[in-house]
Amino acid sequence: MLLLNSVLEPSESSLREKHLIDVDEQLMVRIAGNDTAAFGELYEASHKAMFAYALSIIKNPEDAKDAVHEAYLKIKHNAHLYKSAGKPMAWIITILKNECLMMLRKKKRETALDPEEAMSDYSGIKRAEDKMVLETAMRVLDEQEAAIVMLHAVEGMKHSQIAAITGLKLSTVLSKYSRAIHKLKKEMRKGGIS
Repeated sequence: MLLLNSVLEPSESSLREKHLIDVDEQLMVRIAGNDTAAFGELYEASHKAMFAYALSIIKNPEDAKDAVHEAYLKIKHNAHLYKSAGKPMAWIITILKNECLMMLRKKKRETALDPEEAMSDYSGIKRAEDKMVLETAMRVLDEQEAAIVMLHAVEGMKHSQIAAITGLKLSTVLSKYSRAIHKLKKEMRKGGIS
């Protein structure tokens, strides 16, 4: 029930944890100049949040990992195209979102999948209760709500950070998070989980 508790009622330790995504303009300039150390810094600062965001869209851990990998490749090869706008993470998340949507479109075009294969197995998550909460979240929340919950409750990001990387207003992030938590609690109660 660790994930359930952290989503519905974040622990004091999770509130204290800082998952700052510190990506500034200078880092993007260094990446554009093929600075591998800068690219490593970007990866370390952002990979957990990017995976959570991709998972909220794709809903399959293996495909989410692939999307993040492809997004990092595109970021590395296209860093010189970044236009200084003060929000490098918004640019990065846009690349990731486009990659996720492209993967979803590609999967739709592929031949019909085996029903077993189409179900997300969330194999990277060990505890049964955590898998159930994650599956519920992916089923009942819309894309933005799921992304906000994943980034805040699972990755420990502050609402202001989520607003900055998604380009949403802080008030929008807060209201969507509140609505999402309400939906999750309601769904959990329906399922007999309190």
